Amino acid sequence: MAAGRAIGVALICVWSCALAMNALAQEEERKPVSLPEGLAGQIRKDFEVEACFQEDQPAVEKQIKAEELVLTTTTTAALLVTGVGDCLAGAADNAPYLIYAKFGNNWRKILRTEGEAIRPLPAMHNGWHDVEVSFRNSRSESLLYTYRFNKTDYRAEACESLVTPGNSSQPQRKACPGWKAK
Repeated sequence: MAAGRAIGVALICVWSCALAMNALAQEEERKPVSLPEGLAGQIRKDFEVEACFQEDQPAVEKQIKAEELVLTTTTTAALLVTGVGDCLAGAADNAPYLIYAKFGNNWRKILRTEGEAIRPLPAMHNGWHDVEVSFRNSRSESLLYTYRFNKTDYRAEACESLVTPGNSSQPQRKACPGWKAK
């Protein structure tokens, strides 16, 4: 009985390590891409920060980073657009993110959010990977949002708070207070 339990624990550890390696590989595999023609104007609108795109500000292409992001096996890779620079980047290392997917001949925004990091998760819904966004609230607290694809775009599905108490190096996970799925 103990041997069977040990094998079960070992299999769970192997599976967890494989999932973590897959998520890390996705982050490492992200390759910078050029902005598709005609998308700059849409990005200006979708970031919802008009002041950053006035004539006295750098061009859109200088204020963003565009990377390919694999979220589904059924269409071409999605496009992750990250706001960088003084105007778009927020406080506490958070930045605005946009994810676009090409449906037919058109690019469509499927997620707009802000955070410190964004990564696809192994879980899939409607043929698309769930996405986790970490948002830094302070030096000791981050929020982890899980977004799920609902056939048209991503919607926030869950929120966890990671708090590292001052006397500990181990973060504590708990549900975000008062949070409800959108």
